[in-house]
Amino acid sequence: SRLEVGDLPSSATSPSPDEIIITERDDREAERQARLAAEAGDDPSAADELADTGMALDVLITLNLGRDMQISAYGLESGLGGSLEIRQDSGALQLFGDVNLVNGRFQAFGQDLLIRRGQLIFSGPPGLPVLDFEAIRNPDITEDDVIAGLRVTGDAEQPNVMIFSEPAMDETRALSYLLRGRAPDASGGGVDSALTTALIGMSLGRTGGAVGSIGEAFGIDDLTLDTTGAGDDSQVAVSGQLSDDLRISYGVGIFSPIAELTLRYTLWRNLYLQAVSGASQAVDLIYTFTRSGDPYIYPQQ
Repeated sequence: SRLEVGDLPSSATSPSPDEIIITERDDREAERQARLAAEAGDDPSAADELADTGMALDVLITLNLGRDMQISAYGLESGLGGSLEIRQDSGALQLFGDVNLVNGRFQAFGQDLLIRRGQLIFSGPPGLPVLDFEAIRNPDITEDDVIAGLRVTGDAEQPNVMIFSEPAMDETRALSYLLRGRAPDASGGGVDSALTTALIGMSLGRTGGAVGSIGEAFGIDDLTLDTTGAGDDSQVAVSGQLSDDLRISYGVGIFSPIAELTLRYTLWRNLYLQAVSGASQAVDLIYTFTRSGDPYIYPQQ
């Protein structure tokens, strides 16, 4: 079987654990049961109880993951092994057991990393597994017999992501082996800028949920904090949707003190009026389109 999970924006939030979804079908069934109870002359309290109470469940299922079990989610492509026990009685669905990642790959920093070790440990709610896996750059295309990769541990809501290497070295040097397969250049320059930007981007990625919550508190939709640009033009930028048609972005240079404010107003589908104020000022009219057979390129915000 195949499991595919689409990507979520960094500002997305998961449902509350005490959330209960009642469908129209559930409502109609409860009303029907209550009406039948009333027609039969049952005690009104019994009818109310039938209306408010759902079906009693007592579930215990053991699931063994076979050879052809595959998952595709959030940059992860892997086979699955192990076993799970699914339980549910009067409460919410619970999962117990281990899921192993087999012959997997993980996309990060533009690299196709190999899963060297991977495990998801379930001991309760399905959405809160404990993560424990390592993804490394292919050693065959990495110089100096260095192994560089990412180590992900902790719970799924707030995982700890670390860059590591064998032999051990500082994080910037390890990131160079991870991204480029070799040590940083002696001259530094643009390469060091790229590595610094990647490190900052990884750190900002861990704050996405908190930034989104702040945006909601101030009435700004899809508020995000991210890095934009490349090399010496890299920025840390905060952006959000003030209304359906107006988007604002404010960026500060990582390697220079220059700040830039961008406003983009949607005039019509694929037609935008964009004003930029920073080291220079500009107002542009932007129209985006695609040709038949070409992939759609989303405009940069």
